[in-house]
Amino acid sequence: MRLSIVARVFNAEVTIREFLRRADAIQSFDQVEVVLVNDGSTDRSLAEALAFSSDTAQVRILDLSRTFGLDRALFTGLECATGELIVLADAKSPNFLDSLDALYSTVRDSAADLASGPTDTIHLMTRRFALAVLAHHDQDLSLADTFARC
Repeated sequence: MRLSIVARVFNAEVTIREFLRRADAIQSFDQVEVVLVNDGSTDRSLAEALAFSSDTAQVRILDLSRTFGLDRALFTGLECATGELIVLADAKSPNFLDSLDALYSTVRDSAADLASGPTDTIHLMTRRFALAVLAHHDQDLSLADTFARC
């Protein structure tokens, strides 16, 4: 099974390498792709991500022209994700892996389309759920607000 990790990157210079290192270490899936959306960072987040991604083909970096905000960055990443399962994570929280196996078990065992971690920093969804979200993103849907309530 292919997992896509979509993360907004905004001034995450201090944590981005650890985030990518931990994503690269995931063993629970056949393939893992990381889609980073640089949302107008003013620090060296983009340079750090580019340096790490040159060593691994599974990291894709989308560089937005300015800061568009959490929702627009996540929607942009979702549009590019190719996995059967998609994780929305925060690049400033490299500990997202701590919850990933439990979230995967929840989705797999219950046939749920969405599972949220103990904090609002990680959410695992099926491709079907992601496509439904993308189909309605023009209706003033806020991903940040939706997931904070899950």
